[in-house]
Amino acid sequence: METATRVFYFLLVMSMALGATLRPTYNWDLFGYMGAALKLNNDDAAQIHAQVYMQAKSVIPNDKYRELTSSPYRADMQLDANHFAQQLPFYNVRPLFVVLVAAIHKAGLNLVYAVYVVPALSYLAITVLLFIWLNRHVHTAYATLFSALLAISPPLLAVSRSGTPDALSAAILFGALYMLLEKRRLLYFGALLVLSLFARSDNIIFAFLLSTYLVIFGRGRWALSLPQFTALAVACGVSYFAIDLFAGYYGWATVFYHTFVAFMSTPAQQSIHITLRDYLGAFKEGLHTILDNYFIFFAFLGVITYSLTKTNSKDSLNAPYSHILVVIAATIGLRYVLFPLLLDRFVIFFYLAVATILIIKSAEYAQMHKPATSAVNAMRV
Repeated sequence: METATRVFYFLLVMSMALGATLRPTYNWDLFGYMGAALKLNNDDAAQIHAQVYMQAKSVIPNDKYRELTSSPYRADMQLDANHFAQQLPFYNVRPLFVVLVAAIHKAGLNLVYAVYVVPALSYLAITVLLFIWLNRHVHTAYATLFSALLAISPPLLAVSRSGTPDALSAAILFGALYMLLEKRRLLYFGALLVLSLFARSDNIIFAFLLSTYLVIFGRGRWALSLPQFTALAVACGVSYFAIDLFAGYYGWATVFYHTFVAFMSTPAQQSIHITLRDYLGAFKEGLHTILDNYFIFFAFLGVITYSLTKTNSKDSLNAPYSHILVVIAATIGLRYVLFPLLLDRFVIFFYLAVATILIIKSAEYAQMHKPATSAVNAMRV
């Protein structure tokens, strides 16, 4: 029976991953990452531009392609190779994603498919690790059920279909958290934390807050020594600035203006100053996005999970689960202050972390209270 449930689950997630590759959500970022991948081996802006739009047009359905090239900004990108080239530093800053896309393309796959294969494979890695993690704490049948529900949840499916590094970033961070909480392998945890910066450099916020917690409050095998913390901090800092330097990153103000104020065809030629009015307007508009996604739902789950972790713990200093939830909340808050946009894909790792900890702590709570029904007894470790 356990073998059958495992086979069912793996067939389910494999079919979801395949569907994500074959039926992706097309967005303009696709063109940016295609261009960044080609730029690794070619500095000719005209050739990069021609290849990107030729390969995109050969694969993307006509109605979607027109949509991605119809607005004034998008039409300009399609017509002007120099303007398109100036967009690439926005995408070079995700080097791990770009390198993987380039490698898959070099293997013979069209660039469009190469972009979408990475999040699909990342989704597969997340769902497999999710099952392995939960199966350490609950019966296989329950691990399959809960994993399947999360695997087909709208935010996770959406990120698997999005041609962005967010699924890759979530997979790496999820692996890092697993190494910390389940395996107590601080070396692997630190290595994955640093690697996550190459998927999304803003992961440095979570890396800094979590490593600071571990060196100050960590106990036993969860503790970071001061030399370990210093090494991790230096590795993260050097990686962060090296990524920005080699990507030709325009800086926070330019990215903020391009995202929240107006698209810029020539960001390399403009000097940007963000006014208080610009920032407050973006901050206010960003709050509206919370109502259009699953953030409130998972925030509610986070509160429940935190209550469970405190209930199950006799000594908060030896209960990293509750502290990690606080670190997650602080990361989301600080990230929003710096970049006021809370799309599901930006915080999908935090959704996964909250849901996983909730299931684990619910099983522990059920065991502690010795439930009478066989259905709940089956969840015991």
